[in-house]
Amino acid sequence: MKKTLYIIIGLLMISFYACQEEVDVDPGQTAVVEMSGQWWLRMYDDAGNELDSWLETYTYNTASNVSDSIWIEIHDYDMRFKVSCDVISKTFSATGTTDILNEEVVDIANGIILEDATTTMGGHVVDSIYFNYSDASGDYVFAGQQFTGFAEDDPFTPEQ
Repeated sequence: MKKTLYIIIGLLMISFYACQEEVDVDPGQTAVVEMSGQWWLRMYDDAGNELDSWLETYTYNTASNVSDSIWIEIHDYDMRFKVSCDVISKTFSATGTTDILNEEVVDIANGIILEDATTTMGGHVVDSIYFNYSDASGDYVFAGQQFTGFAEDDPFTPEQ
């Protein structure tokens, strides 16, 4: 009798679960989707000499998902800082922002993302990014291109 009761309860639970209406959820996009992405950057000193190349960098929304600020993370140098942005003009800057990974105060100026402004190694037209960076060690320029995800656009994929 007890076994039969458990079976009936189990079948009722399954039938109630099976009758639930499926909901198609659209997660939407972040408030700064137009400025978000993975980038390959080159680093220059203030005289224009290239100091480093193919720095893996990310731009993405903050936890509050507002349209007036983004995070910039330069993976190869373990740097991450928040900047103010304007999604419409695709510009960004920050004065006295903190690099949270190095606990260093930095300034970002003249930051801009230019739509379809450059061509990748694989021949794809993509956005470019540019900004001036200043910290206690000096002034630098970062400039580069958005990564498509294709192997031919990855500078570290060996040629086949």
